[in-house]
Amino acid sequence: MHHILVLDIGNTDAVMAVFKNDTLQTSYRWNSKANDSLEKIQNLIQSLDDFDITQITKVVISSVVPHLNEHYVSYFTDKSSAQIALVNPAKQSHLQIGTDNPEQLGPDLYINALMSHKVFPEHNTVVVDFGTALTFTAVSARGELLGVSIVPGIRTAIKALFENASMLPEVKLAKPATVIGKDTVTAIQAGIVYGYEGLLLNIMGKLRTELGPDTKFIATGGLSVFADMFSVKFDLVNKNLTLEGLNYYANLLD
Repeated sequence: MHHILVLDIGNTDAVMAVFKNDTLQTSYRWNSKANDSLEKIQNLIQSLDDFDITQITKVVISSVVPHLNEHYVSYFTDKSSAQIALVNPAKQSHLQIGTDNPEQLGPDLYINALMSHKVFPEHNTVVVDFGTALTFTAVSARGELLGVSIVPGIRTAIKALFENASMLPEVKLAKPATVIGKDTVTAIQAGIVYGYEGLLLNIMGKLRTELGPDTKFIATGGLSVFADMFSVKFDLVNKNLTLEGLNYYANLLD
């Protein structure tokens, strides 16, 4: 019986999940910072409810914060006998990498691309990841990661407004009935939601022009739960695409 632990370390959060025979059993999310210590990581993981590290047979880590890698590898090496693998897009054979510098490709984007090709193997695909950054990863039907578009994420934009304008409050993501805000909160909501809606429509439209009308679009990431807020059609919305992709990648290592 396989118990695979996958860990997606982002610039804002770390998400850990356990899969049993390819079924997601449980997941955990916590705030992640580049200067987190090994002691902090140990205490955090050991405090998680219903997590038994002795059941884990394989650990796969995707990280865009290289400084933290050694801490997590050290922890899992010390606490378990599991096989441990770090996702490195430049050293894999499962997808062709069509970018100029594969070593610069984020492992999370690679995993999203790998999973999108598994889900829609006969189509060009684009994964739209609503995270700290809003990313658009294009993959061809022949299994080549073609490239990526990156803009600041929605919450990142809201936080930037809040932190850099003393009179503007941090607001919840919601779509007002009109683009003309009647107070500060609805003004920000209107600008963010309708602004990003335009951004999504424009970039996705250009991608469809470049890749073809049958291109499949997948939404993932923490804010993908708000995907229906925008007037954009996605063929699949899966918040857990990256986690499921890491589990799929783990099985490819056998």
